[in-house]
Amino acid sequence: MKALFSIDNNYDQPRNNLVCVWKKRPTLERLAQVLDKKFPAHNDPDTLLIVKLWNEETVRIDDIDYRIELIHFDTKIGEMT
Repeated sequence: MKALFSIDNNYDQPRNNLVCVWKKRPTLERLAQVLDKKFPAHNDPDTLLIVKLWNEETVRIDDIDYRIELIHFDTKIGEMT
């Protein structure tokens, strides 16, 4: 399973803020929809950020850091690294 996590720009927010979970890798369009963005975006920087996130790079969108990780069904969120 693939999980999308976010961390807001708060010093005390945990790194495991779960945004969405998919059974398999989402499409670029679906990922953009979850982020409330269009794909392709109206400008190249937003499109590039969505593609980087889809490629499992950590990106900052609207002052929020996002990352996609592979998780296993039996993983407890508090135990993830």
